Amino acid sequence: MNVIGEVEEEVVVETVLEEVEEEVVVETVLEEVEEEVVVETVLEEVEEEVVVETVLEEVEEEVVVEEVVVETVLEEVEEEVVVETVLEEVEEEVVVETVLEEVEEEVVVETVLEEVEEEVVVETVLEEVEVEEVVEEEEEEVDGRGRGREGVW
Repeated sequence: MNVIGEVEEEVVVETVLEEVEEEVVVETVLEEVEEEVVVETVLEEVEEEVVVETVLEEVEEEVVVEEVVVETVLEEVEEEVVVETVLEEVEEEVVVETVLEEVEEEVVVETVLEEVEEEVVVETVLEEVEVEEVVEEEEEEVDGRGRGREGVW
């Protein structure tokens, strides 16, 4: 039984050794996992810092772009003010020209009206003269016919 006992002891020792080896392997794996977790955490923090730096750079670029845009807009506004002033002056000139044209048209219309009135007066006088001539002719015809008829009767 001694041999059996020794074999049993060896089996127990081997089993214990295997368990110890398994524990060592598990601990090693755990340590590696912990190291990976630490490395991942550090990587995540570095990535976050990089993202923050990138965002900061973008914000700085946007600020510069906004300043340029504001300057450009200011220049455009100044140009628009100049253009509006020139437009107002041109509009005033156009109004003056329009008024002048209207006055000229009124003068032309008045002149034409005066000429038309003169023509109407002339036509009226001519018509009166024609009417008088017709009346005179009719009177002459009546006088001439009436007498001639009286003599025939």
